[in-house]
Amino acid sequence: MSDNGKFFSGKSAAIFVLVAALGYLAGSSEVDRMVAESRKPNEQAKTLAVGTSKAMDFTLPSLDGEMVSLSSMRGKWVMLNFWATWCAPCVVEIPMLNNLYEKLKEENFEILAVNIENLSDEKIRTFASDLAMSFPVLLDKNQEIQRLYGIKSLPYTYIIDPDGNVVAKADGMREWDSKEVVDYIRGLMNDPANIKRESAQFGSFKAYAG
Repeated sequence: MSDNGKFFSGKSAAIFVLVAALGYLAGSSEVDRMVAESRKPNEQAKTLAVGTSKAMDFTLPSLDGEMVSLSSMRGKWVMLNFWATWCAPCVVEIPMLNNLYEKLKEENFEILAVNIENLSDEKIRTFASDLAMSFPVLLDKNQEIQRLYGIKSLPYTYIIDPDGNVVAKADGMREWDSKEVVDYIRGLMNDPANIKRESAQFGSFKAYAG
């Protein structure tokens, strides 16, 4: 992807998120529409199946300059979130992901945010800083991991258990910091045998096996 037309400036992104957040809190019908549209499953995407798939290992550079492997996260619950700066629903859900991370980061939980753009590190770093992204941002500049995981729509999120199994996934934006979603994720973490993975509730929309 080229830089042209694909990158919100830091200031523009911050303004966009602020407006979207205010609309969301006010029950904005436009933001509600965006959420609903982003949650429609992409029927063409051949992603990992819930409950029967192992998450494939990969290693990517982070914005902090470290090489991060998914396998290094074994023993933790991992939320693997694919996103881009030009993806409006991705941008809107980042503050909610921040809130979720603050709630769960002391509970053996990690978020890895995989950016799929071929942008300079500095542009993505500025963008992440403006949105106060508090979890690791990984750089998939050649879209290799995006292809490995069959991602054809954004945002796209997997939840991976400490043994590397895919236990839930979400195609589209979610209200990640809502009580319902936080309770569901805690339920997965604390009592996975009693969670019906095929009907995992993320807000009022179902995660699905595929």
